[in-house]
Amino acid sequence: MTPAAITQQTRIASMRHGFCLGLLLLLAACVPSTNYYPQTVHSWQGANINTLMKHWGTPDDQATDPDGHSVYLYKTVSYSNVTYPTGPAIGVGTSRSGAAEITTQAPNTNMTWNRGMSLSCLVIFTTNQQGTITSTKINGQTCYGGQTFSKRMSNPARAVMLAPPKNT
Repeated sequence: MTPAAITQQTRIASMRHGFCLGLLLLLAACVPSTNYYPQTVHSWQGANINTLMKHWGTPDDQATDPDGHSVYLYKTVSYSNVTYPTGPAIGVGTSRSGAAEITTQAPNTNMTWNRGMSLSCLVIFTTNQQGTITSTKINGQTCYGGQTFSKRMSNPARAVMLAPPKNT
């Protein structure tokens, strides 16, 4: 092999390595970040509902059964212009037996007035008579919260363990 051929092969190998390194960096940037939403919501179990409301604000809906157990509902919704009927409205109410339950209302099928509301995420906190959160539930495909969400919305008494920041 001539020195010129060796130099040419070295350049091709360097370009291949550079291309592979660039592709690897591009793929690494596409890796999704950790979803802290479930841990953040669950951090409130055992806390007082009034403390939660200081951080999360007023719930979208609330119902209390005759025994004093309450359900607090937080909804995340998005709006867009759509040309199809939306799903039913979701809330909480009391059943005939007096128990708190999730309720629905018929969807809006009037295309002229349909705002295109789609429910993205539903969080339910259940409390006992003393206002202590006894259970948490999350419904929805798009319930996502990153580190900033977790730092802002976690129970301060039970902070969520966050992953160390990535070196960039």
